[in-house]
Amino acid sequence: MRRASRARTIVAALLAGALPAMAADPPEKLAPCLTCHGTQGQSESLDVPSLGAQTAPYTVIQLFMFRKGLRVGEPMNAMSKEHGVDDLQSAAQFLAALPPPKPPTDAGYSARLERGNALARQHHCVVCHRPDFSGYENVPRLANQREDYLLKTLRDYKSGARHGYDATMAEVLQPVDDAQLVELSYYLAHLPAFSAEVPAGVSTAKPTKTAPAQSTAAPEPAPSSLAAPTPTSPSSRLSAAKISELLGHGDADLKRGDVASARLFYERAAVAGDARAALRLGATFDPTFLGRAGLRNVRGDSAVARLWYGRALNLGAAEAKPRLDNLDERQGR
Repeated sequence: MRRASRARTIVAALLAGALPAMAADPPEKLAPCLTCHGTQGQSESLDVPSLGAQTAPYTVIQLFMFRKGLRVGEPMNAMSKEHGVDDLQSAAQFLAALPPPKPPTDAGYSARLERGNALARQHHCVVCHRPDFSGYENVPRLANQREDYLLKTLRDYKSGARHGYDATMAEVLQPVDDAQLVELSYYLAHLPAFSAEVPAGVSTAKPTKTAPAQSTAAPEPAPSSLAAPTPTSPSSRLSAAKISELLGHGDADLKRGDVASARLFYERAAVAGDARAALRLGATFDPTFLGRAGLRNVRGDSAVARLWYGRALNLGAAEAKPRLDNLDERQGR
């Protein structure tokens, strides 16, 4: 638990730092990676993901997890050990600026695409990954990713072979059987060939790009320091009406006991800078809250709860302070 807590603290600090402007050529330490992942962002290798237009915060998190051994996969673990904080950020920014992967040349089978689209809506995939699956901040781009890699990743999340930054993906995928994972992967790999039906109330607007700033990344903090919340950028702001809608969806899902879905709605509002959403999201990971709510079958995570409570406190939610104190008391800090 201490190792995971420290990892999340460091990742939050990485994300809080502004990403540097992209160079014309790939950063020196990134160049060997493009041999497998593709110089133009599109992989031609089995089970190796395309990284073009991937969201930079997500890439930073994954590279950090590889570097710390929190995600296992060679040669990524060995190669990432040579990357410092600035290297992670410059690599992520460079990859985000590459062209997105191209769709398959075949149009795909309409029946399979319809099944995949229905599954994506049923399991709220569009809430975090966006209706066009272009990704959002620390949520990855999935559109036109390699089908083999998508299927392997979904299976690994469901089985627990791959661990995410938190437990959301593993929980969301539990009710999805393997045949449905196959259809989801097929659908996501063929997205432009099929116009996804967007659920009512979900925005399709893409974030507004802002000028990149110089890197201000701080050194890795001590394990006991509280994770610095990711600043709310103009691209992540949502209207008050949209925030209320997301909170309403989250509250309804939580009342039904669907914690995984509630977390998706709360996180989107929290990332946009809403203190109430950050507080409620923290609660869904707080073992004390889960116990009082009778949700004993839901896995809590005090480190993630502390992360979101800390963000809520910084956003002005005074109620977060006693919850943080309670977490510290439970862990004997």
